[in-house]
Amino acid sequence: MWRSMALAILLSAQTAHAATLEVRVVDEQGSALAGETVTLRPLQMKNGPLPTGPLPRADTDFSGRASFAGLAAGTYSVNLPFPKVPGMIPPEHDPAAPSREVVLTSANDVQQLELRIRRGVDVVCRLDVNRGPAPSATARFRQVDSGTERAVAIERSGRAVLPPGDWQVTLETDPGLLFESLEIDGLELEGPQAQLELAPGDSAVEINWSYRAQARLEGEILFDGPAVNTEVRAHLIAAGDWDGLAAPDASNNLISTAVDESGRYSMTLPAGVWEVTVEGRQVQETYPPFGEVELAPGADFRLDFEVSSQRLDGSRVEVTVFDPRGGRISGSWVELWPLDESERGDEPVAAAEAGFYAPAKLDGVPDGDYIAVVGHLEFAEGRKRVPGVSGEKNYAREVRAQLKPAGTLLGLATGIDGTADGNVTLVLEREDGDLDVLLSDPELREKARRVEARSDERGNLRADGVWPGRYLAIVEMNGDDSQHRIARFRAGSAMRPRVVLEVVPDRSQSLRITVLPAATLEGAVACVDADPPEALDIAVLHYPHGSSGEPTQELLLRDVTVDAGAFPFEATPLPGGDFGIAVRPAGSEGWMSVVHGNQPRTFTVSPGEQLRTGLLPSACRFPAPVPPAEDTVDRTVD
Repeated sequence: MWRSMALAILLSAQTAHAATLEVRVVDEQGSALAGETVTLRPLQMKNGPLPTGPLPRADTDFSGRASFAGLAAGTYSVNLPFPKVPGMIPPEHDPAAPSREVVLTSANDVQQLELRIRRGVDVVCRLDVNRGPAPSATARFRQVDSGTERAVAIERSGRAVLPPGDWQVTLETDPGLLFESLEIDGLELEGPQAQLELAPGDSAVEINWSYRAQARLEGEILFDGPAVNTEVRAHLIAAGDWDGLAAPDASNNLISTAVDESGRYSMTLPAGVWEVTVEGRQVQETYPPFGEVELAPGADFRLDFEVSSQRLDGSRVEVTVFDPRGGRISGSWVELWPLDESERGDEPVAAAEAGFYAPAKLDGVPDGDYIAVVGHLEFAEGRKRVPGVSGEKNYAREVRAQLKPAGTLLGLATGIDGTADGNVTLVLEREDGDLDVLLSDPELREKARRVEARSDERGNLRADGVWPGRYLAIVEMNGDDSQHRIARFRAGSAMRPRVVLEVVPDRSQSLRITVLPAATLEGAVACVDADPPEALDIAVLHYPHGSSGEPTQELLLRDVTVDAGAFPFEATPLPGGDFGIAVRPAGSEGWMSVVHGNQPRTFTVSPGEQLRTGLLPSACRFPAPVPPAEDTVDRTVD
């Protein structure tokens, strides 16, 4: 008995604290909508936390009513997320819908709510691409007046029911696609975005987007020898950017396809720059070693390869090249040399070019210990020991080699008025003796000893990949007016024709180059010797600190022959300053200063000036030649 009474009291307490909500669902005319599923979402509870578990749901009856009993006091949101009547707008997507929140304040609270839903416009979105799988896409709608936003997922097609009004519509899709056209109810518009005007009474609107998708790469493998099993590999080097749409960031993306029996291949690739190689255990070498293709969305590109499939005797060494920071790099040259210096000749054992993802393939390597030498125009030579190559025909050895850091020189060439000069070449000549360069490639060896950089239209010049060490920097003038200009390095307050630089790895240095009007010194040297030489070497001496200082040889004119009793000369281009003349018989040793009277003669030339000296009487005297010694052999006359 007591147990029955306790259960009755508990049920009475639960019922006393349980509220009831009745929801009636109608259309714009007030007609009941039966069979609609209404969902309650608790927003805030009066006593205690939000309940967990499934949301309360109930279907409307023939009168459009759905009832929820046993609710705790609190605030609830009434939702109808998926109207079953076609073309009806879900209340949460309708800015004109009345509030859908209800507050149950106390026990035994019974409330009613009318949920009125409007008929909207059925908007169907379709996406068409020219090839490849259907891309994922999202159509975004934004109502201009209210700011209400809707997002519709599209898998080839998608559907949204929107209230009447003005809407902005955009499409977000996989990057790497190129927009082609947009049609709304058959009317073609410009661009992938549009303004959508939905009027009351409209039943449906159809939006069609057309895009070009991935590119197609195809070609043929021509075998110089037996056809062997090969595959074509494509590595994405740089993502494409077409009309503001970028291809996926897939720097490690690799796509490969087998070559069929006829030597043909075909592959579909996203937009971007791709490095394409032919791979196979029996592939000796390919031409080209690799192909670099730039593919736009929807493009068709053909790339053929010639493949030598007859393997040489010996092993294969595959060398992958990395920059000093460990990143992959394209366009590196790889040579394989014997590790023992006494076994090295003038040429490497094998040499090949490495691509961004394609290693250099060095075939025909006999048994022995080697060193892989890698070179690149932007870095210094790197080396990697490769001991214990077996020399077996089917043996392959994989090696990772790293380039060494080099230095960078930056320069700015301007005139004395600060205007840029784009006709200046900076020349760096190695000055610190023999350089340990193992690479035999002529271009790389020359880069290690001499570097040139030409200024652009803004006067900027840049020399990358300068090997560490000491260099003599000089300037050469380019262009038709090169004889009328001369360049000097600005070092503090001094202007120097050349400077010595110490290039440090992985560091940039700056040079300031000033271009001045060139001077010209013309004249003739007259010799008063009874038997003057047939030709003179004439040196133009520059006195950078005035005639009392030490001169430097500015220009050497060789084998100047006599003309009208004198040796004419023209020295150009020269900077402004003090100059003198020294001479010697052509090809002899030792210089003699040209004098006027008994005083050394110097000339002051202004920048851009053309100075004529005229003849210089008593300019030079050469010591008389020493006669040969007389024959002192005794002669006996019988």
